[in-house]
Amino acid sequence: MSIEAIRETTESYARKLADVSRKYNKPILASSFLGRDDDEVISLLQDLGIPIYPTPERAASAMKVLYLYSKLKGRSLGS
Repeated sequence: MSIEAIRETTESYARKLADVSRKYNKPILASSFLGRDDDEVISLLQDLGIPIYPTPERAASAMKVLYLYSKLKGRSLGS
């Protein structure tokens, strides 16, 4: 598989991930030690509205806040 094919496949998966998030109205977030300027996929995910946190701990904290917010709104993230 060529580098170009790998990049196209990765971009396709990133777009599908964003589509699933929108379709089901569920948050998707990620963590990466790479920044927007270091990786095209990180840039693409951010452009598609998927937040990328610099550490797993920050991503977990963000998910916790989303969960608590959903509980306050009376709606479970699992529904």
